[in-house]
Amino acid sequence: MNSKKIKILLKNKKFLIVFVLICLVVSYFVFKLFFSDKPVVSYTTVKIEKGTLISNVSSSGQVVSLDQTDVKSKTSGTIVYKNLKNGTKVNKGDLLLQLDTSEAQKDVWNAEIALKNATLSSKDLAKESNDNLATVQNNILNTLSTNYKDLATYFPNIDSMFTTSSYSSSDNNDVDYYLRLVRFVNNNSNNSIDLSYWDITAEEKYLDIKSKYENIQTNAWFLNNNSSKEKIENALNQAYDNNKELLDFTRQTLSLIQKYQYIVATNNIIAPIPSTTTTSQIGYLTSLNSVLVTNTNSLNTLKTTLNTANDTDNKLAVNLETQDLTIRQKELELASFKNDLNDHFVYAPFSGVLTAINESLKINDEISSNTSLATIVTNEQIAEITLNEIDVAKVKIDQKANITFDALSDLNITGTVIEVDDIGTNDQGVVSYGVKISFDNQDERVKPGMSLSANIITDIKTDTYIINSSAVKEDDNGYYIEILNDDNSISQKVVTIGISSDTQTEILSGVDENDNIILKTSNSTSRNTTNSNNNNGFNIPGMGGGGGMPMP
Repeated sequence: MNSKKIKILLKNKKFLIVFVLICLVVSYFVFKLFFSDKPVVSYTTVKIEKGTLISNVSSSGQVVSLDQTDVKSKTSGTIVYKNLKNGTKVNKGDLLLQLDTSEAQKDVWNAEIALKNATLSSKDLAKESNDNLATVQNNILNTLSTNYKDLATYFPNIDSMFTTSSYSSSDNNDVDYYLRLVRFVNNNSNNSIDLSYWDITAEEKYLDIKSKYENIQTNAWFLNNNSSKEKIENALNQAYDNNKELLDFTRQTLSLIQKYQYIVATNNIIAPIPSTTTTSQIGYLTSLNSVLVTNTNSLNTLKTTLNTANDTDNKLAVNLETQDLTIRQKELELASFKNDLNDHFVYAPFSGVLTAINESLKINDEISSNTSLATIVTNEQIAEITLNEIDVAKVKIDQKANITFDALSDLNITGTVIEVDDIGTNDQGVVSYGVKISFDNQDERVKPGMSLSANIITDIKTDTYIINSSAVKEDDNGYYIEILNDDNSISQKVVTIGISSDTQTEILSGVDENDNIILKTSNSTSRNTTNSNNNNGFNIPGMGGGGGMPMP
């Protein structure tokens, strides 16, 4: 295309518009290709930890003046003490009535015994496993010591038959001479025997086995009762394998020498090695063979015993977890029985004057739960809140509460639940229950009608495994957590949960202390840096590496 045609095209506005649009589109795709952001996933992980978890329910309400309230029995039983008289002034905590506690006390004692037995059983499981493993390891060390001491007395006696010659040969030893003679006769006989074991010289085989023995023995001498079970087990396995190899070698050598004796005797061969020497060598090998059989069997028995002890130790974690759940169950049972025992005592919930006494009640009378006993008239102030049907199921009389006031930011009062509605109020399909909380201390700054917030403590767990509630997820199969593995892969673990607070959840089972538990997953972006110069812009061809126009 000549310059005249180019000038004509440049004067054509439609052409210029199309050309600019094409350049913009190309620039856009170049930018997306080289400078687009790529998503990067990062994880925030936490470890499970032991601590105290407080479960509570919260609600708002108001301060009300309590003119009077009914005092009722919390359980059924036989009256054994009564301090109810009209007009009597009582203080908060005064004992008003007591029921027979003999059966309730038995339940508490039995529950305490059951909890103690469960705790002792858990300790016994761990102690029994540890003691058993320690005994096995001690037996291994003693047997290894005996084995190496036995063998140490035999090597000097048999060493010469594999390393020197009894007939002054400078290039041979007795056993290799026996081997050569037997092999020669065997090759020229119709009754051939299998000599494949002797693929190398007797001296080479002996020195190789002896070298292994010395190395294994050296490592074993430095073991003690404080050594790791892995090192002790490894020493046991090495000693067993070495003894088997030495036992096989001893048997093969005995067979070889006895075959040599037979050949010499039956063929009237005048042997250069005195027969007394050969007989003495057979005696040493026979004795060594007997010791090796005994010691190798002992080592093999210990291998079986150790495997059994290790299996028991491996199962201990599961057994302890099961026992731990049993202990928790016994703790809950004991707490329940103690609460039941406490319910046999009726105390004044606050200070006031007794009125409307139930005059029909006498000592030894049987009463049922919620029997009206009296009315206390008072001018004390209390908190009155409402709870939904889910939260109210967790609330019981005498549970402690923390109370704060909207108008008094610096005031925090503790209190006690004194009344929970038995029947809820239905308002447009929403059921709510009234709860009254007495103040442990009256404060003159608190006025009737003030708005307040109350946190009722429904449960406390100490020394229990807890984790941030954000890490616990739920699906159709139950609760689970996600684990970040060492290779950055993600796996799931099913967990059993206990109580929970606003931010933390108790984990009863399913998590290891070393697990990297995913708390939060974050998505961020990273800039594509395929440009080798790592510039923030690009260069227009022909304008050089350093004079590029920056991207807008």
